Amino acid sequence: MCFHASVLPVHSLNQFSLTALYLPISSLKFTHSSSQSPAFLFYFNNCFKDRHTIITSLDMSDLDANRGIKGNAGKHEATLKGLAEKVDFASQRANLDAKPKPKDSCRFKDFYYPTLIQIDPSTSSTVIKPSNELINSQNCYILIASQSQIYTYFGSETSNAQRAKTRELNQFIIANFNNGIKNAKVCEIDEKFKSNRFMNDFLNSLTEFEESVEKETGFEDGQIGIFYKFEEGQLVEMDVLKGKLDYSVLETDQIYVLDFWTECYVWKGKKANLGLCKQCVQLVKTGILSGEERASWTIFKRTSEGMDMKEGLFREKFSGI
Repeated sequence: MCFHASVLPVHSLNQFSLTALYLPISSLKFTHSSSQSPAFLFYFNNCFKDRHTIITSLDMSDLDANRGIKGNAGKHEATLKGLAEKVDFASQRANLDAKPKPKDSCRFKDFYYPTLIQIDPSTSSTVIKPSNELINSQNCYILIASQSQIYTYFGSETSNAQRAKTRELNQFIIANFNNGIKNAKVCEIDEKFKSNRFMNDFLNSLTEFEESVEKETGFEDGQIGIFYKFEEGQLVEMDVLKGKLDYSVLETDQIYVLDFWTECYVWKGKKANLGLCKQCVQLVKTGILSGEERASWTIFKRTSEGMDMKEGLFREKFSGI
């Protein structure tokens, strides 16, 4: 039997010939009775040694010879014809020729490991540098060390409200699979107790950072973020944030950007245009997120009305929810 492999367009497939047939093995399911014939298995066992095989010709003399096997008569052509009816070879070729999507050049992602979340005395939460030098007794922390490991840390001088908020946010993150979390184990550390068997693991999960031009915050004292509205292809500054934002200000037919320096969100209302939202995302990447001073652990995420209520860190920026 003779097989010639090359990349050619699909020309024809009839009861006598098979030319330039592109066959992705994972997509084929054979139900025809002739798929169990010796001749059929012989052809496919020889052809499909690789994931993709291009067959440009079959030696029909071999096919004719195998018709003599009892029970094989007429089954070869029927099988090939049935295969041609079930597999869209033009689409398979189009998928093969499709150009790969360009890689996103933005250096910020929607989550990282490790991610360190600080809950301050006002019970406000924010992402901070995942470094042990920032751990202190006045705050609580949630350390997402990996997809399956979370640590909660309670400073010795923290209030019951801080501790309650830490546990609440941690459970919300786990329940809604935020930050890529899946089947996470939670280890609790309380600074009030001298013996903390998870302390070393907690500290070892944090990262040591060398000095750089990155700033832990790009805002003035008392300022926690900037609220933008996307209008006519531009970001229009709406407000300087010094506390939680009332959720009711987000209009369902608009697109907004909320920049908290180490967290940046593009929010799309249900009635807002998806194309405009994509333009806004690109504008943020090439604009406010383009500087070298932005912290490397900055979370950049696009969310939408409805789905935003499943994002723990995003929810924490608002009141009236």
